[in-house]
Amino acid sequence: MTTEICKNIENLFTSNIYPNCPKKQLCDRGQEKISIKPKMPYIGRNYDNNPQIPNLLFISLDSGEEYENYHNIEEIRTGVEKTPPRYNPGKDVKKHWYQTFDIATLLLDKYFDNSIKKGVSYVDSFISHTNSAKCTQNKEGREQADSHFFYNCLEFVIKEIPLFNADIIITQGILAQNCLKEYLIREKIVLETTHNGAEVKLPICIRELNNKIILHIPMYHPSYYRGYWGHKQALSENLKRITDIIDLNKLAIK
Repeated sequence: MTTEICKNIENLFTSNIYPNCPKKQLCDRGQEKISIKPKMPYIGRNYDNNPQIPNLLFISLDSGEEYENYHNIEEIRTGVEKTPPRYNPGKDVKKHWYQTFDIATLLLDKYFDNSIKKGVSYVDSFISHTNSAKCTQNKEGREQADSHFFYNCLEFVIKEIPLFNADIIITQGILAQNCLKEYLIREKIVLETTHNGAEVKLPICIRELNNKIILHIPMYHPSYYRGYWGHKQALSENLKRITDIIDLNKLAIK
């Protein structure tokens, strides 16, 4: 259930990296504008509460910048509920947060009854998202943090991921993929399409760790427009193939 997952993850944060992260000096080399607090994940209010809906977890890069009053799980959740990421498509369609929730809606739509499909936010409370680097350098233009931030965080994130009890994990960017290195690959399936005249291949994997089966979809980060939109098209054109993997019990969904 959501409450238990939130409690376990918050306990992991407070016992490992906040307020005294053992890796902080390795990240803060005396010149970075490093975050004051590590960023906790977004966990929707209904995540893991419905056995008919797969638990979908996104793992992205660093947050780009530190937001005031946007650190713990409840603060982040409340922010999403007050300002739904897909509320303003004309303005926000290219933003990471918009695309994350758009992919979630695309993938999970078939699992929702029509009575629930109201507005643009009906999927939002059923998914979760975490960062592969919990702190950021607050670079100008929200540029990605240096690679050592991700490598210093890797050991912690590897501990964090199983606590989500995810059935599907979408990684956004190469550095996010590293977080699943301990999950054994049982099967690879290549989704193919043609985007802007170029051949696109999206290799998805069925993975396993501690008898937990997950579907791993490794996508480009939405900020990398050139690669991301091809991956999104491949996902969209192969939705039935993906949901068949889920529905035929190739995943151990509750």
